[in-house]
Amino acid sequence: LRLAKELKGLTSATFTNGGNNTVINGDGMTITPAGGNKVSLTKDGLNNGGNKITNVADGTDPNDAVNKSQLD
Repeated sequence: LRLAKELKGLTSATFTNGGNNTVINGDGMTITPAGGNKVSLTKDGLNNGGNKITNVADGTDPNDAVNKSQLD
Protein backbone atom coordinates (compact mmCIF):
# COMPACT_ATOMS: atom_id res chain seq x y z
CA LEU A 1 0.00 0.00 0.00
CA ARG A 2 1.37 3.39 -0.98
CA LEU A 3 0.20 6.83 0.12
CA ALA A 4 0.19 9.67 -2.40
CA LYS A 5 2.70 12.47 -1.79
CA GLU A 6 -0.11 15.03 -2.21
CA LEU A 7 -3.36 14.36 -0.39
CA LYS A 8 -6.40 16.23 -1.70
CA GLY A 9 -10.10 16.27 -0.90
CA LEU A 10 -9.68 15.14 2.70
CA THR A 11 -12.12 16.38 5.34
CA SER A 12 -9.90 15.53 8.31
CA ALA A 13 -6.86 13.60 9.47
CA THR A 14 -6.40 12.14 12.95
CA PHE A 15 -3.04 11.12 14.35
CA THR A 16 -2.82 9.09 17.55
CA ASN A 17 0.30 8.14 19.48
CA GLY A 18 -0.34 6.51 22.83
CA GLY A 19 -2.75 8.81 24.62
CA ASN A 20 -1.85 11.81 22.44
CA ASN A 21 -4.28 12.85 19.72
CA THR A 22 -3.92 15.41 16.89
CA VAL A 23 -6.78 16.31 14.55
CA ILE A 24 -6.41 18.48 11.46
CA ASN A 25 -9.54 19.54 9.60
CA GLY A 26 -11.10 22.50 7.84
CA ASP A 27 -11.58 24.28 11.18
CA GLY A 28 -7.90 24.07 12.15
CA MET A 29 -5.67 21.84 14.22
CA THR A 30 -6.25 20.50 17.73
CA ILE A 31 -3.64 18.69 19.81
CA THR A 32 -4.88 16.80 22.85
CA PRO A 33 -2.00 15.37 24.89
CA ALA A 34 -2.59 12.53 27.32
CA GLY A 35 -3.18 14.12 30.71
CA GLY A 36 -2.68 17.64 29.40
CA ASN A 37 -4.64 20.62 28.20
CA LYS A 38 -5.93 20.82 24.64
CA VAL A 39 -4.11 23.22 22.28
CA SER A 40 -5.86 24.48 19.15
CA LEU A 41 -5.09 26.78 16.26
CA THR A 42 -8.15 27.84 14.28
CA LYS A 43 -9.40 30.80 12.25
CA ASP A 44 -10.41 32.32 15.59
CA GLY A 45 -6.85 32.23 16.95
CA LEU A 46 -4.61 30.21 19.24
CA ASN A 47 -5.79 28.53 22.44
CA ASN A 48 -2.53 27.43 24.03
CA GLY A 49 -4.19 25.39 26.76
CA GLY A 50 -2.52 27.32 29.58
CA ASN A 51 0.96 26.36 28.34
CA LYS A 52 3.89 28.78 28.20
CA ILE A 53 4.97 30.17 24.84
CA THR A 54 8.75 29.86 24.79
CA ASN A 55 11.68 30.97 22.63
CA VAL A 56 9.99 34.18 21.45
CA ALA A 57 12.21 36.67 19.61
CA ASP A 58 12.29 40.32 20.66
CA GLY A 59 9.43 42.34 19.21
CA THR A 60 10.58 45.07 16.82
CA ASP A 61 7.45 46.27 15.02
CA PRO A 62 4.35 47.96 16.52
CA ASN A 63 2.16 44.83 16.31
CA ASP A 64 4.82 42.33 17.50
CA ALA A 65 4.55 40.52 20.81
CA VAL A 66 7.23 41.21 23.39
CA ASN A 67 9.03 38.73 25.59
CA LYS A 68 9.73 38.99 29.32
CA SER A 69 13.32 40.18 28.86
CA GLN A 70 12.03 43.25 26.99
CA LEU A 71 9.78 44.13 29.94
CA ASP A 72 12.40 43.69 32.70
